[in-house]
This record gives sequence, structure tokens and C-alpha cells, in this order.
Amino acid sequence: MALPTAPGSGRERVLTEWDSEHRGTSTHLRSIYRDGWLCTVYEKGTLYDGTEGELYDLTNDPHQWNNLWDDPNHRRLREDLAADLYSHLPEARVPKLSVEALV
Repeated sequence: MALPTAPGSGRERVLTEWDSEHRGTSTHLRSIYRDGWLCTVYEKGTLYDGTEGELYDLTNDPHQWNNLWDDPNHRRLREDLAADLYSHLPEARVPKLSVEALV
């Protein structure tokens, strides 16, 4: 998988944030890719209670068919990736940008 953590890039992880607020529905996702794993935390919003997410082993499951988020054997890894994610996220923009166009 060609992500910016390729050898020589100098990066250990890739972080993404996705926020959607539209007609009373809010969704907030935070993801980290590190060491061949992709972990997405569904933060509390109108659709999720903040306990849901996705965890994929991209080495053995590159098409992301097997979500390991609730697998007890991967709980420690999930917690480690989520902690790494939140310790490296940049601070939130204040004030938030205004909505220019709905997507």
C-alpha cells in the first residue's frame, strides 16, 4: 500500500480527520495508519456513541474485509493506536471554518 509512511518518507504514521455536520446529523471520525494497521475511532456524534470504530491489518487484509475493532485479542493494539492518534493530532482550529458547500 502506497501511503506516506513509505521508506524514506521520514513519517511513522498518517493521521486523518473527518467531520460532517449536516441537517442535525454530526459524524466525527479520526484515523491513524501505522505499522501496517489502520485504526478509525468514531467519536461521539448523533450517529455514534463514541465506542465504535474500525481496526484493520492491512498486511493480511488489504481490502479491509475483517474489522478487528471488537476482537478481544486486538484490544491492546486498538488502545495503543488510538492513544498514538490522539497524542499526535494537531489542536483544533478555533474558530471552526464556516461551511462553504455541502458535500
